[in-house]
Amino acid sequence: MKENLQPEALRRSINAAIERSEMRKEKLLLQDRLRHVAKMESLDIMAGSVAHHFNNQLMAVLGNLELLEEDIPKLSPLMNFVEEAKLAALNASKLSTQMLLYVGQGDLVRKVVNLEHTFKSVLSSHDNNKEVTITTDFADDTPFIVGDPAQFHQLVENILANAYEAIPEDGTVSIQSGMIDADEIELDQHYITDKPDDCLFTWFEISDTGVGMDNEALLRIFDPFFTTKFIGRGLGLSVAIGIIRKHKGLIDVSSTPGKGTSVRVYLPSAGCKAIQSS
Repeated sequence: MKENLQPEALRRSINAAIERSEMRKEKLLLQDRLRHVAKMESLDIMAGSVAHHFNNQLMAVLGNLELLEEDIPKLSPLMNFVEEAKLAALNASKLSTQMLLYVGQGDLVRKVVNLEHTFKSVLSSHDNNKEVTITTDFADDTPFIVGDPAQFHQLVENILANAYEAIPEDGTVSIQSGMIDADEIELDQHYITDKPDDCLFTWFEISDTGVGMDNEALLRIFDPFFTTKFIGRGLGLSVAIGIIRKHKGLIDVSSTPGKGTSVRVYLPSAGCKAIQSS
């Protein structure tokens, strides 16, 4: 009897050690996500404040340049310098607008939008200078969404550009869409945790067969100006997550190094009460 107890006790000891190890891993993962959320909140506050002040200063610069433009003869060589300065100031103003989008601020125009039409508009102007095949599969019954058409256009454009850039030479970018109830949404590597209840979501997914990302890169993919050799540049994906926040949406990212990345975005449909009351 004693000999039979020893293997059983050993089994229990091993199981207890495995459980403790798994609990430690889960705790570390939760701590990483909490730190990520805290960092995002701090960046939101800083970015919003800087963008507002920066934009105010730029308005003063542009105003004075316009006054100077009125006093300079049209054919004067100085006019070229004024125009270059205005262009630089306008580009800087666009950057501050992107920063406001990143933190979910800025003006929002609400219109009913057909997501399939948005994709067709983006794809019609997309410059495909690599051997990349783009496939689409839009569900016939996908509900319309409500929000800013220009921001939705930029959201799709930014995520599509990131997928395209992740493919070094040749590969495939796949685009799908559909609908799903809020309580059926399961998020793997998600960046927005709150979702409206009793709401029908319209979703779209952009997948690529590019280089993929490891877990460390996934945790930083939406940080402003974060980049790797193939992953997006500047504020592209940071702006994307800001637009999703502004429209009470969710985003889920999965990736495997060497195989590719899938980005799925969930946006409340036109009949969602959370959108109607916001």
